[in-house]
Amino acid sequence: MKKKLYLAWIVLALAAAACLCNGGNDSSGDSGAAQAIGKISLVTNVVEHNKNQVTGSESFYNHDSIGLLNGGEGRLDFLGGLSLNLFNDTLVGDIQSETGSGSSILARMRLEFGGFTGSLTASGMSVPFATPNGATITVYGTDFFIVYDASTSTTVVGNFGGRIEVQVGNGPAQPVPGGTFRQVFPGGEITPEQQLTFSRPEFEERSRQSGSPVAALHELTVTIIEPEPIPVEDLTPPAFELLGLDPPSIVYGAECPGTFGETQLTMRILDENQIANAMVEWELNGVFESRPMERIDDQTYTVLIGPLRDFGVLNIVVRAEDMFGNAGQSEPIQVKVAQCIG
Repeated sequence: MKKKLYLAWIVLALAAAACLCNGGNDSSGDSGAAQAIGKISLVTNVVEHNKNQVTGSESFYNHDSIGLLNGGEGRLDFLGGLSLNLFNDTLVGDIQSETGSGSSILARMRLEFGGFTGSLTASGMSVPFATPNGATITVYGTDFFIVYDASTSTTVVGNFGGRIEVQVGNGPAQPVPGGTFRQVFPGGEITPEQQLTFSRPEFEERSRQSGSPVAALHELTVTIIEPEPIPVEDLTPPAFELLGLDPPSIVYGAECPGTFGETQLTMRILDENQIANAMVEWELNGVFESRPMERIDDQTYTVLIGPLRDFGVLNIVVRAEDMFGNAGQSEPIQVKVAQCIG
């Protein structure tokens, strides 16, 4: 972190020097040579202002830079109604205020890496923030966060409530509605808005706990996909319980109109897992027939046996197999089939 911050300080120092050569304001931070544009306050160590450690609160000036490391947290309060809470492993630079120019832009700055939350309460004002992947976030109010992940060159902007736009280069500005966030990927792709599932206090607290606003955002937005439950394999065959035979005995023939030589069998089939198939087999005087059973619910199956073509003792067996291939059969069921005598 210290090496990354040092290299970024060099880049920002060169940018500030170039600005001065082109007629910009003094970036030294010397209150005797420039007008302060706000105050930086230490929340927790370490906060560096132009590479000098902040011990309490002090003024900052145009083209200054602020870096945070070793669990640091700081607050920037601009003259005019903009405040930022910066978190560990963050560097912002080329800070400028335009409040005295009559512009509707209150301030502007560049986020090199890390992130912050902010509030813009000044009516009719805006603040543009630039990031290294070419994204420009313009905040019109009120509560927001901006994060830049240098390892993936990705910018993320979230709107807790207010009006915000994001664009890349000269491309169209995309709104970030309240309660949503957008990402800007390398190459300039701006993603559709996604719903925020956390509040500003939750984001700030997670940034402190994780030691990085980048890590905090990842933890708060990562989607946890629960694996599909794996069925527990068992070796137990299905169990059977006869629920009913209607009628319990069969009497039919030409002498009894309305009889058809049929009976409705209903069986409960119990198993730790789902039943894959169930069928009934019957035998009458050496003639065998079978038929699949109809499922009523997870345990109840039924089937119509018949019409029969003979008389005697009807032998019935129900067979079933579960999803693991465990097969079983019921105890034999016997039904008397008699001829109707008028």
